[in-house]
Amino acid sequence: MPAGGKSGTLKSAYPKTDKPYVYGKTGSLGGVHNQSGYVLTKKGKTYIYSFMNNNFVKPTAEVRAEMVRIVTYIHNNF
Repeated sequence: MPAGGKSGTLKSAYPKTDKPYVYGKTGSLGGVHNQSGYVLTKKGKTYIYSFMNNNFVKPTAEVRAEMVRIVTYIHNNF
């Protein structure tokens, strides 16, 4: 799977780090943006996640930014 900050569609979404903490895939169509994968936490846990966003009225960039914010929060706090 592509690594956040390193490869694929997550390369520019997440910050570049020595050790990526999120791995996943994205998918999008008009009015739909999804992301699924897993996140490694600072406490050594692994969580699987899936975001399914459709019929949103905000720009796609804002939807992506909110997913990054949530996944990063999980990485830092769990």
